Amino acid sequence: MKIFEFDGGNTRMKWRVIRQGEIVCSGVLENDGVWQPELAALLEELKPLGCIRGSLVSGAARRACIEKAAEDVLALQVDFAATQKSWQGLEVVYPQPEKLGVDRWLAMLAARHRYPERNLVVVDCGTAITVDIVSASGKHLGGYLVPGIRLMKQVLLQGTADIKVAIDDLKNVSPGKNTEACIGHGMLAMVKGMVDQAIQAAGDNPLVILSGGDGRLLSDHLQYEWIEEPSLVMDGLTFAFASAS
Repeated sequence: MKIFEFDGGNTRMKWRVIRQGEIVCSGVLENDGVWQPELAALLEELKPLGCIRGSLVSGAARRACIEKAAEDVLALQVDFAATQKSWQGLEVVYPQPEKLGVDRWLAMLAARHRYPERNLVVVDCGTAITVDIVSASGKHLGGYLVPGIRLMKQVLLQGTADIKVAIDDLKNVSPGKNTEACIGHGMLAMVKGMVDQAIQAAGDNPLVILSGGDGRLLSDHLQYEWIEEPSLVMDGLTFAFASAS
């Protein structure tokens, strides 16, 4: 059976097809004006599919469109992952676990199973930057949620003339020597400081797991062990839909 999995974020939908535990194909759909017919055409191309499941953080209207495409093209219902208080060895610290973004929960689930018995700092650098701390015993100790680097840049430079921050200005945390460098270095230094604080709170010998499109911007500035896991959210779907343990 082929399984269609997706990670529906705020700017795009990442997808992949799994068969017998192996990735058959994968891709990205941008959240633009034509994503709905593109999704329907994609599902038609990939038929037959036995299951469609995923993570969605981009709203009820988008959810309804995905459900309609699955029903019209595949005659299937969509299985949407939902955050649980205690599941598969992960204990969420939130008193109202449904308030924790399902993408963060899935990333922690995957990290917990991939690196058991390690203190973990799970960092997702996308439209937003999320940082979550998971103890070696599987307890979620809390985290941080702030605007992503590119979103911070966009907001700061909105309405500001003659200032352009290049990608090279986002590769250093030393004090800048011109306005563009001050902005770029400053944003990266802020994010690094937040991650460093999470590392200190994580306990002994923490492993930092980087995900999201801007994760690599941080990697050169981390002084602890780190690893990149670009598909962490979709990897968590396997555990989200497994039996409780």
